Amino acid sequence: MSSNAKVSVIIPVYNAQATIARALQSIIEQTYSDKEIIVINGLSTDGSLEIIHQFAPQITHIISEKDNGVYSAINKGLKLCSGDWVYILGADDYISDDSIIAKMMSDVGEEKMLIFGNIINEKIENRAVPRKHISTFDNFLYWRNTTHQQSVFYHKNLFRAFKFDETYKVLADYDFHLFLLNSEAESKYINLDVAHCTAGGLSKQFVWNLYREELKIKKNRLPTWAYFLNVLLVRIKYLIKRIS
Repeated sequence: MSSNAKVSVIIPVYNAQATIARALQSIIEQTYSDKEIIVINGLSTDGSLEIIHQFAPQITHIISEKDNGVYSAINKGLKLCSGDWVYILGADDYISDDSIIAKMMSDVGEEKMLIFGNIINEKIENRAVPRKHISTFDNFLYWRNTTHQQSVFYHKNLFRAFKFDETYKVLADYDFHLFLLNSEAESKYINLDVAHCTAGGLSKQFVWNLYREELKIKKNRLPTWAYFLNVLLVRIKYLIKRIS
């Protein structure tokens, strides 16, 4: 599968007035022509919607209504997707250059269910966060979320039997990646820096609620032995990153 594949880009938005134009422009300027943009705005109060409407001619769907968080917004976007592949871009993030989608779609076999690359972190608030995140999709997922969502293009078929669990407020993508790993989904790594991402969100602040959510996911997705080992390792990881 290559240039004949349509790509649906979902952008969940909430109070992103300072960055949403950059995120949208990075998609609009892509040289890859067969794409659609779906913006789900969670009733922003800061002027985000007005900026979004400035790009309305280039956006396929704009939904602005109350939601239950970022994964609720993404699930709404998934219902509107008509593409063969799905890419989820944070409103604070942007695609690295105008040829990224074309490069990612250039050599994907029919059997692949997700293709992924790397992420460049910006505005890093904790030194435990690397400048460059090189995603992997393998058994290391048992220990941490090594597959950064903004580095991944998902095949539409993955969402026929799956929606993001909205009870998870920060790590539902990790839950999804573990589900895919356990389902033996075929993947491909492409050594490209897919997007630049703001590294100041809750997932990069290393608060205990984040790790509590991680353990809940692991209890549901991992073998029993791996979960109990994680109970210890997650607590150690939390202490180390708080110290750092």
